[in-house]
Amino acid sequence: MPVTCEFDSKKKLITMVVDGQISVSDLVSGYQDALRHEQFERDMNVIWDLSRINLTKVPVSDIRKIPMALNKFMPARGDNYKRCLLYTSPSPRDRG
Repeated sequence: MPVTCEFDSKKKLITMVVDGQISVSDLVSGYQDALRHEQFERDMNVIWDLSRINLTKVPVSDIRKIPMALNKFMPARGDNYKRCLLYTSPSPRDRG
């Protein structure tokens, strides 16, 4: 699965690990799964771990679609949470 979720209720934290080739619809599906999960609580902080994917392979047009695609989930998500993105910078060789 392109997106897996790890919940830590004590820390009010979700870690969403993105793996492999992923589309916007895969990301939205993973996000919906997290919101439906029995351990999900409103306002849980989230770490998006993108370190397993090569971001140079993701079209900028797809990246621009993500906020609008996830925006409809904000009422269920809550307003009082922090987000963190983890990613690996591509080496000069990967930049083409």
